[in-house]
Amino acid sequence: MHGRRVALSVLLSIFLLGSFASPAAASVTRTDYSAFNFPAGWPGTGTSCPGIWISTPIVSCVVGGGSIERVDGGRWVIRDLETMTYVMATSDPSLSGYMLSTLSANLDASGSGPARATWSDYSFAGELRTIGTTVGKFQAQRLDGHTVGHGVGAYAGIHLRADFLPYDTTMGNVIGELMSTPN
Repeated sequence: MHGRRVALSVLLSIFLLGSFASPAAASVTRTDYSAFNFPAGWPGTGTSCPGIWISTPIVSCVVGGGSIERVDGGRWVIRDLETMTYVMATSDPSLSGYMLSTLSANLDASGSGPARATWSDYSFAGELRTIGTTVGKFQAQRLDGHTVGHGVGAYAGIHLRADFLPYDTTMGNVIGELMSTPN
């Protein structure tokens, strides 16, 4: 008899916990996300770099502070470099805009090595939408990595998870998902 009560209590607890968790899980909306992310001023894009265009050790539009230093053996140390990229969303054009990032990396002479960045994503009208971080590795000046972010202000409740991939002319070089929860 005691074993039945324990089993019944355990089943009831599981049922109650599950009933509380289900509405929250059901209210998350997941949407596929894909975009092209490229430095402002990238040739052939019709954009311009409002700062300084660099092509070594990485291709970038530098719009603020930070440092790039060449050290022994041809290696590069990048610290807190403020850059600008454009984001042209292919999954939903209303998600297009620009990003301001603060990048740090340790690169070998070929432009390869670990990197990390914090970023802020803006609409073309200048409205801050999401902030986040990216970690990954430059490989011959091209970033392969993972990014996560969350919405702010009117975009609170939105979460982004995405990966930087080799360039693909149909989907983009950033593929992931947006998750939104009710405010």
